[in-house]
Formats: sequence, structure tokens, C-alpha cells
Amino acid sequence: MAHIISREQSTDMRRSPRRESGAVLMIGRGTEGDEARILDLSRTGLRLQSQASCRPGDAFWINAPDHPSIKAKVVWREGDEFGCEFETPISRAVLSAFILCSPIEKAGIDPSPQFTEVRVGKRDDAISISAWVKEFERSASGGTRQIAGFRVDDNDEIIAIIYCPR
Repeated sequence: MAHIISREQSTDMRRSPRRESGAVLMIGRGTEGDEARILDLSRTGLRLQSQASCRPGDAFWINAPDHPSIKAKVVWREGDEFGCEFETPISRAVLSAFILCSPIEKAGIDPSPQFTEVRVGKRDDAISISAWVKEFERSASGGTRQIAGFRVDDNDEIIAIIYCPR
């Protein structure tokens, strides 16, 4: 017997957890490009909102912050929203960079400078934390984002504190 899964149910079955962003980026084929807003993303894909004329099966390039362009393929489309899968999973540092590019939503906050916190890994997983730091430093080389420090939250997760001058 067939079972239809709603979008709300299907998010629990994703390969990678989704993070909200709101960052605006350019997507395109060749030299053409359209503006798109990231609604949410993971290491394996993202959900965009755009007027771009993309259909399921179309592939395009995403201009990522402090990183070479990333190839993505449209998997589904509903109105001005569409879900895409990255050709290869992005690193945690690139995922963090997209989150760091999100606009400030709270009124009255001075955007210069801004500190953002990014979950890095479990306290006892020094190898993956070290790999995250190396990937962050590689992807941010020449950029202005810097690691200001780390903290441990109540769940023993290591949180990186990132300085983002505007």
C-alpha cells in the first residue's frame, strides 16, 4: 500500500539537518544570474525563493561566500520556492558561511561589528572540531570573518563565536 508523506513529515527523513538562513545570493547558468534568498539549507542541499526560471532537473551554479561556486540541481519546485541538491556535499565551514551571511532581523541592533555563533561539534570530538577550524580558515582566507573564540553549551556542544565586521 502506498503512503503519502507530507513535506512536514519528510523533513525528519533528510540526510542532513536543515538550518535557516535568509542570505541572498546569485544563482545562474553561464554568465547569467538571478537573485535568490536561501530559506533553509544543509550540507546536501537548500531551499530557495526566487523568480528564476528553474525547473526540476535544471542545474546551476551558486556563488558561495569566500568559496568557489557550487553546482546544484533543482529537485522540486512550488511557486517561487524550489529545493535543490548540491552535486557534492558542502563542508561545515561553507554551511556556516551561508548562515553568517544571513541578514540581521532584529531592529535596533548595530550591525558593526557582529558576532555570530555556530555549532561546531561535540566537546569530546576534537578531530572533527580541528577539521572544522581548518576548513573555516581555508574558506575564510582573504575574507574578514574570524574565529573570536569558543564556548561549550549545556549539551556539551562546542560553539564557535565568529566575528563578522560589516
